[in-house]
Amino acid sequence: MSKDPTAIRQALERARNCEDGSVDAQTTALLEAAITELWTRIQRDPDTYVLTRDEFALFNYFLERYRGSTVAQQAVARFWNNYALVVVQSGPVRVCLSVCLCGSFRFVFLVAFRLGCVCEVDAGPA
Repeated sequence: MSKDPTAIRQALERARNCEDGSVDAQTTALLEAAITELWTRIQRDPDTYVLTRDEFALFNYFLERYRGSTVAQQAVARFWNNYALVVVQSGPVRVCLSVCLCGSFRFVFLVAFRLGCVCEVDAGPA
């Protein structure tokens, strides 16, 4: 997102936390401008554009707006198909988290390595 990603993340947080669903005008304007810019980028490269994690969070907030759009569905699928493996290491323990969308199943892999031992792997329906 070319606009300030921190401001957009904060605006998303405010919007999600509105208990009565009424989002203030400044937050709404910021999110609307950001989603319009993002949708323009997606439409410019509808078969290849891969959302970043921040872009996906924004797009997910507005997902209902794009329900039924093949371009939107493909953009979301590309995000999950290209989602990077997250690795966190603390001392002798390394924890890896990966998400893979395959057909109608979403596989979530949470693997902890200690001395080469796989401690947990989880998979479930999407």
